[in-house]
Amino acid sequence: MPNRPPDSFTYTYSKIVDTILTPVKITQEFDPLLPLIDTVSKMDLSQLRQDENEFWGAWDTCATGTHISQRVVDALSLEISGFKYVNPAVGESVIKPTYDVSVYLPNNVCFQNVEVTLWDFDVDESEDILVGMDIISKGDFALTNQEGKTKFSFRLPSCTSIDFVLERKKELGNPGRNAPCPCGSNKKYKRCCGL
Repeated sequence: MPNRPPDSFTYTYSKIVDTILTPVKITQEFDPLLPLIDTVSKMDLSQLRQDENEFWGAWDTCATGTHISQRVVDALSLEISGFKYVNPAVGESVIKPTYDVSVYLPNNVCFQNVEVTLWDFDVDESEDILVGMDIISKGDFALTNQEGKTKFSFRLPSCTSIDFVLERKKELGNPGRNAPCPCGSNKKYKRCCGL
């Protein structure tokens, strides 16, 4: 049987942004018949209609796990599956309830049986989910800021390694150590990009 192609999505924001927000659907249990989020690569996120199980998720590489707000718990009548210690960025560890859910990201990217933790969000009220490294680390996460626009792309599963240093070395070729550096710094290659 051939390998299934990876699931992926891309958002292009109209400016450089400091928070990556995407729509996220949450359900108590996996339901293969639930319509997934329909998206295109360029869209105005403020135009997106929210339904009863669709929320805004902020992507956070500093968060070990995924967290949800009380608003998500209440809207979906989620049932507590357990408790665990959570270490906030500042302060002491706290015990928080956990919930077993399925997480639907745009364009058919789905995670089943994810343990999420209730969290008190002190950020923008429109953010109800903090997508953490438990999800981010399963795929390829790319963020670029070119021409005054942020572009965010995610792919599941991980398919390739991104290495900007290796790309730069391939662009520069293989100059001699004492040759001028091709980057234009007026230094010898060995004292510049050849380090």
